[in-house]
Amino acid sequence: MLNLSMETTSSSKLPIFFPILFLLLLSLAAAAETDNSFTGKAPLIPSWRRTSFADCTEMSSRSQCLQNPMCRWCRSEALDDMSFKKAEARRLPQQVFLCN
Repeated sequence: MLNLSMETTSSSKLPIFFPILFLLLLSLAAAAETDNSFTGKAPLIPSWRRTSFADCTEMSSRSQCLQNPMCRWCRSEALDDMSFKKAEARRLPQQVFLCN
């Protein structure tokens, strides 16, 4: 009878153990993703996709710009073609820029 009570006590601790273990692993994974010096590797997700506020002007190609839903590629005959944030692209003069 004594063994039976010990088994029920150890099995009752399992439901509490797994959520704690899950939260610990989740926090370690989040820390490893934000701190690249921890792993020594590049992040799996590009930096402009990790943040909602991308710096669209740093994207030098049309394909990079169009992959980000926050950016618009704007063409111009007078100036260089560039990537802009959506709000900026709407404010550009339509006589100079044509934005996708």
